[in-house]
Amino acid sequence: MRFLQKGLLLVGALWLVGCAPKAVETVDVSPYAAKPAAFKKSGTIYVGHFTDTRKNKKIIGYILSDGKVEARLQTQTDFLKWFRQALVGALKKEGCKLAGKRVYNDQIPRIYLHIDKVEARYDRSQLTGENLTTDVRVTLLLFHGSNAKVTKKIGLQEKKWIPPVGASKAIESALQGTLEQVADMVVEQIDAYRF
Repeated sequence: MRFLQKGLLLVGALWLVGCAPKAVETVDVSPYAAKPAAFKKSGTIYVGHFTDTRKNKKIIGYILSDGKVEARLQTQTDFLKWFRQALVGALKKEGCKLAGKRVYNDQIPRIYLHIDKVEARYDRSQLTGENLTTDVRVTLLLFHGSNAKVTKKIGLQEKKWIPPVGASKAIESALQGTLEQVADMVVEQIDAYRF
């Protein structure tokens, strides 16, 4: 009987260890700093609603070791707010005026953005080569004129090696860089279709 009780306790303990929640690392990014515009542009633009289509808004990736999840990467960053501030700041630096409310004038371009993916994966067991992948993808919708609609899928996946010491800060830095490059690409696309 004692043997059975000890066996059940051992099985229960092993089950609890196997089902224990994974560690969580927090990764947050800084606000986007708009670069000075090479050429000043004019005109008015309406920045519409942004949507985040990701299923889990707080988990942005994983730390892996030998193919198994060792920790989740969690964020407190509100990427809807981050992208809105990034695009509004960049457009204002270019000299654009922003329409304060929904406009029905065909001469004023309207933009909308969907955040499709914000992800970072770090493989701790890979000591050489690229062990970090950051991937950011958005969909930009541009409306100009009565029937002109342009949909642009914009994304960037970057791979690099980061040292195992101080990995959280290196992941934050890499993700920050990828997000900023995607924001720059979105502004370029807005400018290309707006002028």
